[in-house]
Amino acid sequence: MSVNNQNILIGVGLRHPHFTDVLTQAKQVDFVEVHSENFFGEGGAALSVLHQVREKYPISLHSTSMGLGSRENIPNDYLQRLKKLTDSIDPFLMSEHACFTWGQQQGQLIHSGDLLPIEHTHASLDRMCIKVDKVQSFLGRPLIIENVSSYLTFEQSHISEATFLAALSQRTGAKILLDINNIAVNTQVSEFTFSP
Repeated sequence: MSVNNQNILIGVGLRHPHFTDVLTQAKQVDFVEVHSENFFGEGGAALSVLHQVREKYPISLHSTSMGLGSRENIPNDYLQRLKKLTDSIDPFLMSEHACFTWGQQQGQLIHSGDLLPIEHTHASLDRMCIKVDKVQSFLGRPLIIENVSSYLTFEQSHISEATFLAALSQRTGAKILLDINNIAVNTQVSEFTFSP
């Protein structure tokens, strides 16, 4: 299928309940997407299945814990595990979110367990560009950055989300993965503001 002479690829998210099915019955999909962090363990059945799936379909690694918009640095052990998985699987796409996940509480680095929205400011953009450049350089691969849903707007935000993402892409070479549902959520709550 093509639109305006652009190839359209159709992929499906691979979750644990689908492992047997995807390995035993051919699917009419172009690729399979998995959450990177689900395969960080050393060995085990899940990683073995991913290698078997990789023999049948190209893999897209979709990360949820980098926290590219965090003020804290991405933990080195996280990056090492992601690189090991990347080198092993050789994904044809790698994506992450324009959000923060890492912070400090009482001097301890903690993970939010969620994709938290960021304020759209020049300082936030600079911080995120540095992290995207660092990750792309470390992995030797380009990233695709996905917008996140936000149920509030930061008072500090003085750049639109679209302008923020476009500038991020221009400055880092990263592509943008637009989640249409997240755009719909964000336009519905634009009147609510939050000041930390």
